[in-house]
Amino acid sequence: MLATIALAQVIPHRVLSEAQFMQIATLKNQVWSYGIDEQIRYLEERTEPDDRHILLSQNGDLVGYLRITTRFAFSDKTYWIDGVSTVIVSSQHRGSGYGRELMKAASSDILATTPHRTGALCCSDEYIDFYKKCGWELSDRAFVRAYKNESFFKDSNAFTFNAESDLPRIVRIAGRPI
Repeated sequence: MLATIALAQVIPHRVLSEAQFMQIATLKNQVWSYGIDEQIRYLEERTEPDDRHILLSQNGDLVGYLRITTRFAFSDKTYWIDGVSTVIVSSQHRGSGYGRELMKAASSDILATTPHRTGALCCSDEYIDFYKKCGWELSDRAFVRAYKNESFFKDSNAFTFNAESDLPRIVRIAGRPI
């Protein structure tokens, strides 16, 4: 029997099932072995109802995942930022193109949102080529938590997708949508 790939599903956090939530925690724990309880705590504390999960399944098993968080940034105007994080493909499926499928789904989701959204992510040096191949642009922008005035990720690379031309070089992420 041939393996089949389901299309990537985009699921708002508020409608994520308990079974899907547990699949995400289990897959995250394959990559970052902090224990299932810690993965659950992390997801519960850092995920808002309107955040989106992209799930990629094969024969009913979760083989890939990423999360999109919407926040606003400001300078002389408000910008909407869709932050991509936790891009994971199960170890037995790496190199199969599933990561690109996840990023394709994320890019499509960002383009489909209103108002105009800029995609943003930060990564280590080893993933630069991957995100470039997915159509994201290496950026000289710094993403800063406005309330702490600190960089999201020190010593990492910022990427953007669909960025507004006037998006400032230092992007102060102010918070969650109201």
